[in-house]
Amino acid sequence: MLPAVARPAHAAQLEFLPISITTSLGQSANTIQVVNRGGGASTLQVRAFAWLQPASGADDLIHSDAIVVSPPMFSLPEGETQVIRVVLRTPPGPNELAFRVLVDELPPPNATNVQLALRVSLPIFAAPSSGVADLRWRAVRAAGGLNVIAHNVGALHTRVGKISLALPARAPVEGKLENRLPYVLAGAERHWSAALPAAPGTQIRLTAEIDGKTVAQTLSVEA
Repeated sequence: MLPAVARPAHAAQLEFLPISITTSLGQSANTIQVVNRGGGASTLQVRAFAWLQPASGADDLIHSDAIVVSPPMFSLPEGETQVIRVVLRTPPGPNELAFRVLVDELPPPNATNVQLALRVSLPIFAAPSSGVADLRWRAVRAAGGLNVIAHNVGALHTRVGKISLALPARAPVEGKLENRLPYVLAGAERHWSAALPAAPGTQIRLTAEIDGKTVAQTLSVEA
């Protein structure tokens, strides 16, 4: 997510600061600034959701009383700044809590043409007093190649960038994460597909970008 969102010439150009929030234990209130850099006034709707990653590997957003945003809707003239207040009502337990704040630009009431809708999704994390992210990787045979699974058994989220798999003396194959966010939340899994046929027991080399750092390890393909 970029901090500034550029729109067509007739629409507002909005900047969001910060683009991600991690709260510490005992800190319940945070703020997000929305700046209208030009292009006319904009009306925005703000909603907050708990963010879950079930076993399917998808991203689910559900309504929750654990997080509140204010104001829920506002008009932002060109050149002005609006502060959105984000309040967490539930402290984290052993594992980090994850939320997302969605900001949607609403079309003007008299609009007669089709408008491109702006949606910005900002992650909010409530961290416990201690803990780290801890990814455990597996490679499992699947139709057309491999299914690569990252299970975060740690207490904090982590962000996985590009991953690649390689057999000895073969060029690396990039893993694909389709229609999903690159985060792996605490206690959750993420699945990547890779067109790399390999028999069970084959040793493959995994290289991944995790929180901006490159890591590598060898995996044994499972049936």
